[in-house]
Amino acid sequence: MRVVVIGSGAVAEALCAGLSERVVGVVARNESRGREIAALCGAEWSAESLPIADLYLISVSDRAIGEVSESWEFPEESVVAHTAGCPTLDTLDSRIRHRAVFYPMQTFTRGRRVNWREIPIFVEGSTEHALKVVQELASEISEQVEQADSAHRSRLHLGATWVCNFVNMMFVAGSDAADTPLTTYRPLIEECVHKAMTLGPRNCQTGVAIRGDIAMQERHAEMLRHTTPQYEELYKQISKTIWETLRKI
Repeated sequence: MRVVVIGSGAVAEALCAGLSERVVGVVARNESRGREIAALCGAEWSAESLPIADLYLISVSDRAIGEVSESWEFPEESVVAHTAGCPTLDTLDSRIRHRAVFYPMQTFTRGRRVNWREIPIFVEGSTEHALKVVQELASEISEQVEQADSAHRSRLHLGATWVCNFVNMMFVAGSDAADTPLTTYRPLIEECVHKAMTLGPRNCQTGVAIRGDIAMQERHAEMLRHTTPQYEELYKQISKTIWETLRKI
């Protein structure tokens, strides 16, 4: 299967590294980035021509998917897929016969390699052929491949925002509030994640909020008010949510 990756961001880079034997071309406006990620898989970079391929993976920002899919004349029998979580299948140009989604649910960062075998990949296709192609490719690199329509995928993406993006912001807030490197909290973070994955997060909540310790919460809020006031209301709202959602009645 010949694959062309369209884009030059972190997801495109990860795809080129993970699909190195399949990628025959990288199409990107940014020449330096395009050449850089094309070199990961020994492919050619181009900004103006579209190599012939069985599958085109459009890996650009959500708002650019439609525009990019409309700007190229793809071979009629080729499959064209985007790699985003929330955008629907119909975000791709309707002129494309075999539209698909190839959504790897993972956080990607430039220069950082991931273990593709452990990454869940959710796929969808407008035709049986489109679905078959993305399923086959996903199964080559991942042990967790699942068919998911746009509604299901959007819910998964929403959940991913909470457990990844929002959690990372909590790391920032905690480190800022204590003026302490995050590494200090590493054993605490690792135990928290381990318990959540083994016991279930609803069964292992600890801390002043679930105990209803209002005096300590007020002290924390006062400390934040004098050090990092941007986090005071966030602290109060999260504490309130923990009490209302997880306290034992």
